[in-house]
Amino acid sequence: MKKLVVVTQQVDPTNAILGATVPKLRALAARVDELVVLTDSASEGALPENARVRTFSANRRARRGMRFETALARELASRPRPSAVLA
Repeated sequence: MKKLVVVTQQVDPTNAILGATVPKLRALAARVDELVVLTDSASEGALPENARVRTFSANRRARRGMRFETALARELASRPRPSAVLA
């Protein structure tokens, strides 16, 4: 099973700048069994069924950093382990 973890700021196809990320994530999802996206925020239904989104948004920068670190550590320790992390 191929698993890929991707870190990005936002998953929102309507965003004028970051919206270009969504088709790239869909293309990556087509090439792996599971795609895990770590992001600050995400639009519902923007990604295919084999994609899982973990958000780490928080009011304060330090808290956001802690939530990101926790989410990444959990994904790296989970089974199956990711084949790669793309940030």
